Amino acid sequence: MVSVGAAAPDGTPALFSNRGPWVKQWLPGSDVVSLMPETLEEADPGNGYARWSGTSLAAARYAGERAQARIS
Repeated sequence: MVSVGAAAPDGTPALFSNRGPWVKQWLPGSDVVSLMPETLEEADPGNGYARWSGTSLAAARYAGERAQARIS
């Protein structure tokens, strides 16, 4: 198991992310541009994308990087 923390755009730990010696890697998790589902009525700029923040984004990035490393 690996603990992944969300990093802000400047690389520092995001304010909402857990932090401590158990966090082994910091990856982008704040203000990440991703797809915007059409079903959401939020501030959609109309181009199908939005900015999201959360530790789940950092965890997904970590999993994707590890998967890519395994097949390379």
